[in-house]
Amino acid sequence: MKQIPFRDVHLDFHTSGLIPDVGADFDPAQFARTLTEAHVGSICVFARCHHGYCYYPTKVGTPHPGLRRRDLLGEIINSLRAVNISPGVYTTVVWDELTSQSHPEWRQVTAERKFIGGEGAGWKWLCMNTPYANWMEAHLREVLSAYSFDRLFVDIVNQWGDGCVCDHCLEDMRENGLDPKSPTDRRMEAMRVRSRFIKRMRDIVNEYNPEVLV
Repeated sequence: MKQIPFRDVHLDFHTSGLIPDVGADFDPAQFARTLTEAHVGSICVFARCHHGYCYYPTKVGTPHPGLRRRDLLGEIINSLRAVNISPGVYTTVVWDELTSQSHPEWRQVTAERKFIGGEGAGWKWLCMNTPYANWMEAHLREVLSAYSFDRLFVDIVNQWGDGCVCDHCLEDMRENGLDPKSPTDRRMEAMRVRSRFIKRMRDIVNEYNPEVLV
């Protein structure tokens, strides 16, 4: 199994769609040189952020509207490989504003039948027991087939602590003899959904490269 280098950077990159000219002045060589001078051994860079935007030429998702480079992710990965810095790739799961807006039927729901995350400011929660899981699979396959990287950071893989009672989770609970009115059963369902989703994503990664750390 590959080991994570001693100095590992997470390049946090949650970028609002209102921000223009993303990557306009990016210099891959300078970027790699700076990391080399800082003795960075690995860095995790973004395929997709909590705002729901992608930083590569995606057919599954939505490129950031302010992105000024066709394939920022690819340029970064290539610049890292050129100087023997290990690249990791980041994507988000439950927090995705764009998908939450376009598919409210995929959102997690409380026992009081209210959307988790509300309607105002703050991240909305998508449910991993909805067709969103199929969307995530397509997104993950797209990234894995296009890029070579050593680690995958799949972030915010959580069901709500008290459990989700969206239509899909309700049906799942009833089929498995669980009571949606029971907090214990809702939490049990949440753990089942999370574990099933994690296994599904890990199995997909293994199809492409079982050496990728997740």
